[in-house]
Parts: sequence; C-alpha cells; structure tokens
Amino acid sequence: MGALVTAGTALLLVLAPGPAQAAFPGENGSIVFDSFDGEVSQVYAVKPDGSRLRPLTVPAPGVSNYNPAIGPSGDRVAYTSHGTPGPTEIRLVNLDGTGDVQLTDGPNSSSMPSFSPDGEKIVFSKPGVGADAIATINVDGTGLTQLFGPAFALNPAFSPDGSKIAFFGPTGALWLMEADGSDPHQIAAGGLAGHGRPSFSPDGTRIAFGSMEAEVGQAVMGAGIHSIKPDGTDRRLEVPVSLPNQPSFPAYSPDGESLAYVNEFLEFPFPNTPPPKTIRILDLTSGTSVPVPTEQTNISQIDWGVFTSDPPSCETDPSLCPPPPECKTRFTKARFFVFKNRPAYRLVARYWSKEPGEVEISFFARNADGAKGRSMGSLTRAFPTEGRFRVRKTVGRQRIKQLRRSRHGFIADFRIKGALPEYCEMAGSLDLTDPRRVKNQFVWFTR
Repeated sequence: MGALVTAGTALLLVLAPGPAQAAFPGENGSIVFDSFDGEVSQVYAVKPDGSRLRPLTVPAPGVSNYNPAIGPSGDRVAYTSHGTPGPTEIRLVNLDGTGDVQLTDGPNSSSMPSFSPDGEKIVFSKPGVGADAIATINVDGTGLTQLFGPAFALNPAFSPDGSKIAFFGPTGALWLMEADGSDPHQIAAGGLAGHGRPSFSPDGTRIAFGSMEAEVGQAVMGAGIHSIKPDGTDRRLEVPVSLPNQPSFPAYSPDGESLAYVNEFLEFPFPNTPPPKTIRILDLTSGTSVPVPTEQTNISQIDWGVFTSDPPSCETDPSLCPPPPECKTRFTKARFFVFKNRPAYRLVARYWSKEPGEVEISFFARNADGAKGRSMGSLTRAFPTEGRFRVRKTVGRQRIKQLRRSRHGFIADFRIKGALPEYCEMAGSLDLTDPRRVKNQFVWFTR
C-alpha cells in the first residue's frame, strides 16, 4: 500500500497548475470545464446529468481557453485565454456563450481567475519576474490591485462570504489571507498548486484541495483530495488516490452535498495517448460517486455554479434553431411504368441518380374513388454508385382476381434518398391509371 501511495504522490507533482474556486451557495446548476483536444483547449458547460453539453468559447487557431470559473449568479464565466505568441489574458463569457470580452490587457500574463461573492471582482494570479503575485480587478477592467507577492502564489479563490482568499503559497502549501491581502499564513502542508485546485464549501466551513501524502498529527494521510477547515484543523481525506484512478481538481456543489472532481485513469506503462480524464461527482453523505457523461475525455479544470434559468436554445425555442440547409438536388428524374404482361402485371420504376443512395417503393391497388386499396407489395433497393437504375415488382396470378374486381389501376408510393443527408429526398404518391388500357404509362418526377 505504501508503494501505491508513493507512486500516486509522484504523479501528483508533474501536472500543470489550475485555478482555485469557491462554490457559491444555492441550487445546483451547470458544471463548467475545459478540455484539451490534442492541439488546444476549449471551455464547455454541462448539466450534472450530462445534458445541455455546449461549448462556451469559439475555437481559433493556436488559441487555448482554459481555467474556467463560474460567477455567483451562475450565468457568467471567467477563463484564461492564451494564444501563441502573446500574453495569457483573462476573458469573460456568458453561460450561453455570448458576450465574450477580454478583461485584462497588459505585457504580463494573467491567469487562474475566480469571482468574488458579489460578482464585481476577479481575483487571479499575475506572474512577475521570477515569482507570481495575487491581484484583483473589477469586472469592468478597472481597479487593478495587487494583494500578495511577488512570491510563489497561485490559484486564488474568495471564500463565499468574501472575507478570505485561499491560495497556494510558498512551498506549494495551502495558504489563507484576508480579502485585502493582510495576514497571509499557511494552513495546510502538502498541497499541490498544480493538482489541488482549492474549493470552498458553500457555507465556508471547509476547503477542498489536492494534496500529496502528508503528516497530520501523528499519522500519515494519503495522497488525493483533502479537505480542511479554514483555521487549519480537521483535515480529512475525501477521495484517495487508488491507482489507476487519480482524483484532482475538486469543486463543491452549490448545495454542499456533493463534490465534483476530475478522475484521471492512469495506465502502466504509460500509453502514447494522454490518459482519459473525466468528471465524477461524489455524494458526501453516502460516499458513492457517479460519472458526468460528456463527449470530452481530456478534462482538467472544473467549477460548479448555482442554478440559473437555462439560456434560450433551439431545444426550448424552435425560433432560435438555425434554418435547415438548403438541400442539393441530386436526382434528375424518376419514371414509372406499368406493363400488362398476361397473366401478370409488371410495375417498373426507372430512375437516374447522381449520388449513391436508396429507393423504396410500395405498390397498391387503386380503388374506384382513387384511394389506395390492397397492397401489391413493396421493395427497397440500394444503388451503390451514380447512374441509371431500374427496380420492378411483378403482380402475379394471385393478385389478378383482386385487380379484376377493381380494375382501377395502381398507386405507387415512393421515396428516393441519397446517401448523404444534405441531398434532397424525392418522395410522393403517383396515381398509375387503369393498366388494362395503357400498356406503357410513365410519370416524370423532376426536382
């Protein structure tokens, strides 16, 4: 067991930094996260059950967007954006993906944002020469104020009441200071600036963070996600490292009953592709965890916001749906024949196609009033290439008596569809009149 924990501890040390967060109290809403696609990262939002998955940032060549933090009202997201070349800046975007604006603008990089409880300020890490500082800025871009540093200082987060700021300070330990930058002090050793991502519980009584193996009193607490009171007491191991599963980046739920985290599945020896990193939610009462289903499997930073009404979408308001693309005409014409070939009839469809696809035809006897009567059978044929094709259906002896009773011809329902969805579909119903008098009747259908 000791070797297992040591391996997990070594792994915890090599990951890149992530921002700290605070869960603002309220009803549970969306989870925001970033995901790396092999070239750049983008920010997404999703419901805890995996529904309403949507991107919040717009992909641009060479630009990564990451470190999302959701505001106290649950409808605004701050994130870090980095292009090559250029400094790293903080941007803001609405939860529906609109209103994206740049907040910071300077020669030095700014990253790892987190909101104040009133939503009016952003606390963030501002790298300097050989060290980092913690600063705040108003959400309108004014009032830049340095609170701590320059020193090793990363991942700041306001407490839910706005009186304190937690961060990873010198030696990588978990630190706490007043909101004005005074009284900075260490509250927990063994924290990991690159793996812990401190998160205040919504009542402000606990801070969750990633940690390596640490001495707590006379005992050794294993690596994983820890939580501690702001006064540095009552440290607990909430989610242990249990290889191949390695938990990281905790985020309390707004109702305080759950803890979301990123689970990294590590394989040995290491594969050529990055190990999958997905979101799980731990029920703090029962101790059970469930996954948040998403298409993305290379997730790092997460945050959990309070519920806000879902932004209007195509799902809830059809008027917001984009118009369907105009389909392309790929079928020039179709021709239907009726051959009286005693003692049977042959119903033949010939068609010209410019695209692989499928034809489906159903034949019916025609009643005296012109309505469809008894089925004469149906057929489906696929055409693998473009060109001319023919399908036919023979109405044999068993149907002749039925036709003699009605003697009003046939009706053919047809559907011809190309293999690709953007191509138009031909569909309709054709009235093929009395075959007794018409040896070769045809109908043109052109798109």
